[in-house]
Amino acid sequence: MKRNKGFAHLADASELLGEDFWDVMSDVLPYIGPRIDVVKTNKEMIIVVDAAGIYSKESLRVSIHGSMLVIEGEIIRPYINEEFQIIQDERFNGTFKRKIRLLEDCIVHQMKASYTKGLLDIRIPLYHEIPDQPQKTIPIDFADEYPLT
Repeated sequence: MKRNKGFAHLADASELLGEDFWDVMSDVLPYIGPRIDVVKTNKEMIIVVDAAGIYSKESLRVSIHGSMLVIEGEIIRPYINEEFQIIQDERFNGTFKRKIRLLEDCIVHQMKASYTKGLLDIRIPLYHEIPDQPQKTIPIDFADEYPLT
């Protein structure tokens, strides 16, 4: 497989330039790595990642870092070998790390992820008010002194 001069994979560039560089660059060049759709319904935040080429659970990781959802993995193309001359190269391959800022009302401990037919589907429920819910008054305990412990 003949490649242009430069970095063989984004991982090589990340090693040289550092992860912070790519965090900043993702704002300028948002399409480094697999394509992602993020939508919000009145009940949940949905993230769909185009991740065709992931062949095992070990090649994909989803985690939460503060208010960021981090998706990491490696997409391979087993049908290409060193003997091939690539004529057109559009599909993403190699290691990737994408970060998505979570909405403030996400219930992250109820997040679910599934991978089917090349799509990673992540669903995060949202806090929401229930209409026509009766108002509840919270009782307040008063003490003579402020507790020191």
